[in-house]
Amino acid sequence: MSTATRTFRARSLTDALAQVRDQLGPDAVVVRRREGLEGGVAGFFQKAVVEIEALPGGPALASGDGLSTAVLDEDAAIVPDPAPAPIQMAPGLARGAAAAGFAAALATAEATPADPSSEGAARPAPLRPHVDAAVDAFPSPRDSGPEVVPIVNAPAPAHTFVAEPPASRELATTSHLLPAVTPGPAEHPEVQRVLGALHRAGLSEAFAAVLVGEATVHGLPFAEGEGPARLRPFVARALARRLDVAPLRSASAVAVVGAAGAGKTAVIARLATAYAAAGRLPVAVISLHPKDGGAELARLLAPAGVPLWATDDVEGAAARIANLRRGALVLVDTPAVPARAGAERDALVADLRRLGLDEVHLALPAVLAGEVAREMLSAARDLGADRIAVTHTDATARLGMAVELAVEAGLPISYLVDTVGVRPAAAEDLAFALLP
Repeated sequence: MSTATRTFRARSLTDALAQVRDQLGPDAVVVRRREGLEGGVAGFFQKAVVEIEALPGGPALASGDGLSTAVLDEDAAIVPDPAPAPIQMAPGLARGAAAAGFAAALATAEATPADPSSEGAARPAPLRPHVDAAVDAFPSPRDSGPEVVPIVNAPAPAHTFVAEPPASRELATTSHLLPAVTPGPAEHPEVQRVLGALHRAGLSEAFAAVLVGEATVHGLPFAEGEGPARLRPFVARALARRLDVAPLRSASAVAVVGAAGAGKTAVIARLATAYAAAGRLPVAVISLHPKDGGAELARLLAPAGVPLWATDDVEGAAARIANLRRGALVLVDTPAVPARAGAERDALVADLRRLGLDEVHLALPAVLAGEVAREMLSAARDLGADRIAVTHTDATARLGMAVELAVEAGLPISYLVDTVGVRPAAAEDLAFALLP
């Protein structure tokens, strides 16, 4: 049997010992062991590997006195078989793998019955867990001294070898691949200016701080160019991502509700005039329970020639809507929402349900904020309101109050209405308008 050492490599110590037993027999003796990582990309995604050197045991090992000098002498160079890929050792992982593997081997060896024929013979030194934290680098390894690990059930070898204490070596790590840890960047020079602009636009300090924080952390890293990037565009886009908009997209029956003076009649008149001027979609208006008989709305619609039906007959209005909605846009002006819940508000809720509407828009004045606005929104929800048309947008510079309320309520904004006209809401346009 050949007395030359052979190298075996596997993912675990157990698998490597199994290879030794299969190829060199149960009498083989392990003389050196290494653990580490191999493969991966730039030091990442590597896999654990165990490499051991062994030589045949039994008669082959005991046949010559010069064998230990030639093969196992501490000064003799031991060159492993060429490795299929460079291996970079990770001290923490190598220590854990060695401790687990050798603890299992030690437990198995201690449980093996002693060979009666070997009484009085020299026995190998007790196994010790490998605690070498140094890093081995292939193909020119810098490993510890010879360490004999007998295969289970192997007889005691003729020569006993005690491993030398591991030598101190410089650790090789992947820390050079990671950027140095530095303090966070100083506050962006525009932070205070942008916060002030958002507050003046009507946003609360808490909401403004959330938007600026998101823009600073998740926006600025993607800014192009050199020097401090402008913070304002990223804050505006952070707000736009929170805004939902939903102007009309098809022919339907739409009602506008709101408190007295909220501008709901103005919303109806401006929408009807815009569609009539375009001439692409027929439009008709119904005024339900008008206090003035529909006189004000008729005056606003007259220049555009839009037909108007002012009525107290809910069933008749529902029939007109059913006939017209097939190819036209039907806009319904409603009575003012009662300030308090009660029979009057319940009656309005019932009337709107009988009309079979597709959408209900709340006319919310831009000048309204706080608890009053929230109370109006709560009442409008009882009426089936699912969108917000912001009115009186030219009466205040604090449009952010209505915008924040829409975000808080989770309702889309449909239109922005002023004394001149109406325009569909666009998230980014609205957001940038708050940051001049």
